[in-house]
Order: sequence, then C-alpha cells, then structure tokens
Amino acid sequence: MDRSFQLKQYGNLIANFKVLETDQPWYICQLDPVREFSKHQEFFNDFESQYKSGQVGDFDTFFRKLPDNGYEMISGLKKSTRFIISFREQQVLVRGSFE
Repeated sequence: MDRSFQLKQYGNLIANFKVLETDQPWYICQLDPVREFSKHQEFFNDFESQYKSGQVGDFDTFFRKLPDNGYEMISGLKKSTRFIISFREQQVLVRGSFE
C-alpha cells in the first residue's frame, strides 16, 4: 500500500510524509519538506513536548491549536486536525485521526 500524508497550513502545502511502515498507532514516515518547513518544525516540536508532558487537561482545547494555526493533515480524501508529528533522529512519526 502506497500511503502518504500532506501537511498544509491555510491550504498551502508545507510537507509530504511518505509512510514507510506502521507501528500502531504511529506511522513511520519519510519527510519531504516543501515550503519553509523549518519555521513550522518548532511549532510541532513544542506541540509534541506539551503532549508528552502528561499535563494536557483538555484534549479538545489542546488539539484546537492545530486548526487555530491553520494546520491540517491530508490523507487521500480524508483530513485530520488532531495529529502529532514526532521528529526522531532517524525517522519521523505521525499519529492522527482521519475523518
């Protein structure tokens, strides 16, 4: 199965993520940055740190930061505004709920 995700901000493509394998609930991906991705990476690093801190009280409010900042992840005809991107040394992990 050839699966990929597109990360967009306000409708503009920022990055493509090609799924290499899965380790549920995570997708292990190859990142193909398209447009000034480094400025967005800081947002996602901070977002992941907050998520991993274990101190998120209201997940609806927490995940609302993504659409409030114009971010969405697209997979085929489905999209998600509730996702995490985790940057590791050798890989990029994506976890999301697509509707």
